[in-house]
Amino acid sequence: MHADIEGFASRSGGRARSWLALLAALLLIVGLAACGEEVAEEPAPEPEEEPEPEEEPEPEEDPETEEEPAAEGWVESLVGDFWYEGAHVELLEAELVVDDTYSEPEGMLSVRGEFTNLTDDTYRGSLFPFDDMILVVDGAQIIATGYASELPDLPEGGRNVGEIAFAVEPDLELAGVELHAGPPAKQHTIIALDGSAEPEGFEPIEVDLSGDMAAGDLLVEVSAGDLWPFSHDRFEQLDDGALSLGLTVDLAYEGDRYSRHMDREFVLELPDGRTVMPELAPADTLQPNELVTDEPLAFLVEDPPEGAYELTVTTADDDTAAFDFEL
Repeated sequence: MHADIEGFASRSGGRARSWLALLAALLLIVGLAACGEEVAEEPAPEPEEEPEPEEEPEPEEDPETEEEPAAEGWVESLVGDFWYEGAHVELLEAELVVDDTYSEPEGMLSVRGEFTNLTDDTYRGSLFPFDDMILVVDGAQIIATGYASELPDLPEGGRNVGEIAFAVEPDLELAGVELHAGPPAKQHTIIALDGSAEPEGFEPIEVDLSGDMAAGDLLVEVSAGDLWPFSHDRFEQLDDGALSLGLTVDLAYEGDRYSRHMDREFVLELPDGRTVMPELAPADTLQPNELVTDEPLAFLVEDPPEGAYELTVTTADDDTAAFDFEL
């Protein structure tokens, strides 16, 4: 009996140990699984992209209030020159300026040139006759505007840039446009601003003169000459066809008379027989034994013909001398 009890206990103890071993193995497996869940790294979530903001549509402009873009202007180089009322003008450029501040755009054409003062005094730019400048567009004449045209004062022989301005259409082009420097009734020059033709007008010319003459106690030497479309004396533009013949003379008076009035003693005879008194004479008077040099002597000549001219001088003692030259 006792032996059976011990065998049962031995068998029961062995089974208990087996169950304990099995339970321990199960617990180990469960523990390892739990540890595996704790150390396993979860994948990092990908950042969500923020949606780009939608562009707000531009407000639609009211077609009634939408402004038309201004027409574009331009600048063009010019070639040509003219002589007018004591100034030589060499053209430089033309600029079209468009003003769109009004309901309809307005154009202003500025013709720029270098002005040279040919007078023997200060040239007052404000006195230049801008209203004699005419722009011809498709046969229509446009007078220069005095308020937009400008020229600074010039000293004797001085040069500076001036502007001759014309109110024109904003879409103006230079093709076929002409500048008439002076009205038809006066000596004028016509310049095609697009350069399609040579300027038409009288260009001053130098006259190759040299010689001397003696009338009693008066000696005269002529050294140069020129023809101008304006007066050598007043620098006013002459009528169409008229020219001013200017001479440069040296005078020596060897007499004992108190004074000599030279403007009464010179006469110019033309090839057609006409005689002309001077518009400008050298020195109002000459004193005994006085010498003057580079004095101006000028004559206004209507439609001067080609041929032989004769300059004569006659003293108060009726002594006469002549100097002949060709034009």
